[in-house]
Amino acid sequence: APTACVFYDLGVEQIPFSTLVAYLIRLLLSVTGNYARPGGNVFASAFSPAAKFLSEKEMFRAPVSGVEAIAALGGFGMMPPNILPEEVEGDHPERIRAVIVEGANPLLSYADTAAYRRAFAKLDLLVVIDPAMTETARAADYVLPAPVGYEKWEWSSFPNGYPEVFVQLRPPVVQGPEEALPEAEIYARLAEATGVVAKTPAVLKALGRTARAKIGGAAYQGAAAALAAIHGRGDKMGTMARFLVWNYRAVGPHLPGAAAASLWSLAHLVAMTRRGDVLRALGDEVGDLKGLALGEAIFQRILDHPEGVEVARVDPDRDYERNCGFEDGRMRLAPEPMVREMERALREPPVLPEGSFALYTGRRTHWNANTIHRDPKWRKGKGPHFFAGMHPDDAARIG
Repeated sequence: APTACVFYDLGVEQIPFSTLVAYLIRLLLSVTGNYARPGGNVFASAFSPAAKFLSEKEMFRAPVSGVEAIAALGGFGMMPPNILPEEVEGDHPERIRAVIVEGANPLLSYADTAAYRRAFAKLDLLVVIDPAMTETARAADYVLPAPVGYEKWEWSSFPNGYPEVFVQLRPPVVQGPEEALPEAEIYARLAEATGVVAKTPAVLKALGRTARAKIGGAAYQGAAAALAAIHGRGDKMGTMARFLVWNYRAVGPHLPGAAAASLWSLAHLVAMTRRGDVLRALGDEVGDLKGLALGEAIFQRILDHPEGVEVARVDPDRDYERNCGFEDGRMRLAPEPMVREMERALREPPVLPEGSFALYTGRRTHWNANTIHRDPKWRKGKGPHFFAGMHPDDAARIG
């Protein structure tokens, strides 16, 4: 065949040596010339800025396990959830002592529920942000109720297109409980109350009233960026946190929904760093617009199309160039950590004891909640209903 691609899913992601297997799949695609090319595996593009200045150059390591964070979904470090119990229970002065769980249910969705129960019991503080009283919420010190998707402004960030870049910002369709706060409001209050982010400067609140206007936008954006940088003192993530919270407080009240302030900021960053991609998709619709005017046009287009709309289109011929994270543009086929892991897999292949099997949670469904394993009574009998699935050959082998 002239081209080939590989798709893998939850089965690969939940087996022993899953990271190694994911690497080997990418290695196969690379050495056969099927990576970052039409007909092969491509890099789907999210609605995010291209600016590398937003990325952290050096990722931190988990203090107990020593696992290094990776920039999996953005320019910030992320850790695999299954190391959390070890990071809580480990004997280290910087072990994790407090956890915020939002929109997830680790006691049901992640590996080794018993380990998670022990770890959560050892925490000084466990806070859960969720519309439902889940198993994890029942173990929490505090539960902060959030609206369900129909009751709040919600940005759908999971689906990615190629080469089209789609965005969907959905407005609320029903009124939610008064005591349920949108996640943006919860985090803004927490950031302010703990002193992580100072109260929004009065000058930004004043300028925020006209932030979407041509002249007012330049004044607001300049002041917000400068003040966030000054207070951030060289910390990129700290600067970005201030910028986002202050935008929420200063600009949010003047938008159809305050939570849309983060998407407003994102639209301007995309206009600033990916103008070529935007023009490739919108062309004559935006004409000669650039800078703040282009950012406003993108944001308004998103507001006008709650069903979802294309706002940019990548160049397939520059797929590799656009996504390579190395300055020299060369792929690293044999990174030392993966070589060591391959040697370990060959030396210590995982073998389940005779007659045993591993049951993994998570199953792709027609719904958008792939880990909603719940008592049918709790869900009022509304389906799909879940069951344990097993291949007939495995069932015959195990007996």
